[in-house]
Amino acid sequence: MRLKLQDLPVKLLSRLQSLEKLDLSGNMLQEFPKNLELPALRFLDLSDNQIEDVTTLDSLSNVEELRMDDNLYITVSDTYKLMVLLPNLRIYNGKDVSSPANHLRYVYSDNLRTRIAALWENSFCLPNPITAEKMDALESKFVSTARLQVKFGPNSVSDFTRWRVGILAKEYLLSLTGPKKEVDSAETTGTQNNSDVSKPAKRKQTESVIDTSIRLRPLKKPRTDPATSAAEDSPRQLRFRLKPQLDTIKNVPSKTSQAPITPSRGERRSDTPKRSSKEQQTNGDDAQKKQKESSGKKNSLYATQLANKLHLKSLSV
Repeated sequence: MRLKLQDLPVKLLSRLQSLEKLDLSGNMLQEFPKNLELPALRFLDLSDNQIEDVTTLDSLSNVEELRMDDNLYITVSDTYKLMVLLPNLRIYNGKDVSSPANHLRYVYSDNLRTRIAALWENSFCLPNPITAEKMDALESKFVSTARLQVKFGPNSVSDFTRWRVGILAKEYLLSLTGPKKEVDSAETTGTQNNSDVSKPAKRKQTESVIDTSIRLRPLKKPRTDPATSAAEDSPRQLRFRLKPQLDTIKNVPSKTSQAPITPSRGERRSDTPKRSSKEQQTNGDDAQKKQKESSGKKNSLYATQLANKLHLKSLSV
């Protein structure tokens, strides 16, 4: 359609809050409209145009896929700028650029921040009375000096490095002055009221602590002997109180009944089980011998009686 920048009104396009895909390829656009916010936009096609400045795409923070091929004026530095300006960009010209984009957003930027901080410590300092005019002059001087002296990366991306250093230098200077201004404004807007409000809070805390301590005192009772208070207490309380004494009484005989493992000197050692078993065996052998002797005597008497009877019978015959 041979569209140009003036053919894309920002007010009209800003109404497309649910637009997810926008195809502007094959036109004559030199840049994208500034401050155009499309929160639902995920895909943008700007291929086959005449794009020269890519910084106007910073308002499209939710774009995940972008096509910029067939733009003759797009350089490597412009591609790096797009990876930093679009934090959710994953696919660029049909390729996955997640890893190089994360490297530029974090590693490369951290190296530049360290060099910017070193430049500030060596050559710059905050003015003693901080005023708006002095801070503006300091910012312009510090940013221009940082762009000239801070160098990192190959020469092919020197344009991207200078652009990124300018942004990071402003952020560093703002971090030095921002918290102090907030503290000053907080101190000037009613510090007396804050101190007055904090005092009653402390008093309430102390009073609450005192009240809880007073309430807990009547619940505490002096501990008495269970033997003396057995008549006053209930049977259940008496059972729980006398339980430790019963346990000690049960455990006393077990301790006294245990015999010493090794006898002391001078004491007679008790017979071991081995000796008692030997004595039992000897007693049993003696009993057997006595039985055999008695049985032998009986047999001999019976034999003599038989012999006498036989002798008498022979005499009578």
